[in-house]
Amino acid sequence: MEICTEITERVEETVFDPVENWVKKTERVCRKLPWPISLLCDLVTTFVKVITYVARTIVHIYITVVCTPIVIILSVIASIINLITTLPIIGPIYRWIFGSLVWLGSQVVGLLDAAASLFGILIIKHIRLHIIILMREDGTLTVDPSLIDDDIKKVEQIYRQRARIKIHTTVHKLNTPAVHSALHVDSGVGLLGEDLTETGMYFQSVIRDTLWPHGAAFTIKIFAPIVAFVVEGVGDTQLGCSAGPLADYLCVEGSTFAPTDPLTMFTQARTPTLAHEIGHACALAHDTADITNLMYPRGTDGRSVRGTNLSPFQRAIVRSSPHVTYL
Repeated sequence: MEICTEITERVEETVFDPVENWVKKTERVCRKLPWPISLLCDLVTTFVKVITYVARTIVHIYITVVCTPIVIILSVIASIINLITTLPIIGPIYRWIFGSLVWLGSQVVGLLDAAASLFGILIIKHIRLHIIILMREDGTLTVDPSLIDDDIKKVEQIYRQRARIKIHTTVHKLNTPAVHSALHVDSGVGLLGEDLTETGMYFQSVIRDTLWPHGAAFTIKIFAPIVAFVVEGVGDTQLGCSAGPLADYLCVEGSTFAPTDPLTMFTQARTPTLAHEIGHACALAHDTADITNLMYPRGTDGRSVRGTNLSPFQRAIVRSSPHVTYL
């Protein structure tokens, strides 16, 4: 898509064109002779060439169309706004308020999709998921990238089956150590508090530098990807946390991607914590009544023991999230 501007230039030019005409003129010429001979006269015919100049005004109009891709304009604007949003206190508050308003508007628009689902019409929608693995201060990563492949496949399968959403996942590895406060984050309301401080500034700067092509989407909060930071620790006993629609990122512990314990793999249906936190990012709350539900809190053993089900109401909320698109 482009924004085009017409530049009109008017140039006037005056041209004189000669028009030739021949004029016939007949005169009577009498000689000065004695009378009555003087009565004899001659008729003399003369042809006169008359040149008339006709003035013509020629107007030249030059129209130049200058087109600028709107993506470039939005990216520049988004870069400036995103830079502002990385400021302490001011930036997070702006993101919270604007994100909440966009989420409410998205839910209203999503009523059409929810109504269509009542008739069995569920068009495939999409989520862009970017997993960013942080680096510890000693230069090691918070999780071995090879360990997250199985969980990514499970997450993609869950949302494809339960909500008709296709998740497109990209994994990023940071090559510089993260700040200490970003490696160990708080959970619940505490995460919002950290979003106001150095931790939130760091996460926003990583998003801006790593995912700069999506700067416009993060600015307007529509079609923005979900960013999952793999950290060292979350809270005291939690494995992951999300600020819901107030933020574009969530955090999960690297330990959640550990291989399933062979002694319990046949008695526990371990659902990836990442899938649960994505639900929170799309504004789903906990469901403490149904252990088969994706949003059931984790088990008392510290692992994410829960099902993968989503109710029709939960499915409608997820599909109406600003993170979820038709393209």
